[in-house]
Amino acid sequence: MTSNSYMPRDRFAGQQKWTSLMHNGVIFPPPYNPHGVKILYNGEPVKLTPEQEEVATMFAKMRYSDYSDI
Repeated sequence: MTSNSYMPRDRFAGQQKWTSLMHNGVIFPPPYNPHGVKILYNGEPVKLTPEQEEVATMFAKMRYSDYSDI
């Protein structure tokens, strides 16, 4: 089965599919807003930089999700 075998190739053969394409640009997420929560490392609280906190928060959200099998 090919990647586009679900749709007959000759269905639109020789026909114009569209006349224009409008693209409104890309969307970027808003800047990360640090929450200032410390993490425990070997039982000691550790203050993270905003960049470290962002990655730690992302990891914590994904840790037990369907996206991660760690």
